[in-house]
Amino acid sequence: MKLVFKVLKWIGIVIGLLISIIIVLGIVYAPDKPKVAEVVVAQAPVVKVVPIAAKPVVKVPSKLTWKQVQQKSETMTDLQFEDYGKSLSGTYVKWKGIVTDVKSQMFGSNFDVHINFDNNKQSSFDTKIEVSRSVAVKLNKGQVVVVEGTIDKSMEAIGMVFMYFKNDTTIK
Repeated sequence: MKLVFKVLKWIGIVIGLLISIIIVLGIVYAPDKPKVAEVVVAQAPVVKVVPIAAKPVVKVPSKLTWKQVQQKSETMTDLQFEDYGKSLSGTYVKWKGIVTDVKSQMFGSNFDVHINFDNNKQSSFDTKIEVSRSVAVKLNKGQVVVVEGTIDKSMEAIGMVFMYFKNDTTIK
């Protein structure tokens, strides 16, 4: 009796497979009759998409001033200023400063431009901005420049605030 059930089970499986093959072949080799979805799509109007030239993105500098950052560093604890400095990351600024020096980096082919934003005699510079040699050779000690770019990070050390900028920064 068990053998009969096993044989019937296998016959059922084989019949099921044959029916599946017939259905698949029927779909594949069916005469080309339009399907409802194809008719709807074929009747839809054709819309030609014309790309629009992208306008250049104009970044508007924040109203944040160097003096405001300096004042925060004087009134906040080191921990508070550390959090505040993190919040400045990504802020786009335009600040005026004085070039105090241009030094080659210890490793790499770029140069660090040291800029003093507050003309504080105590600090020789408030920020270092990495630039290429072609930019570095055009800068002079004592030259007034405008730095425009995105703050990468800031930190306070020895009573001075240091700003580091992202690569989108320009010095004019």
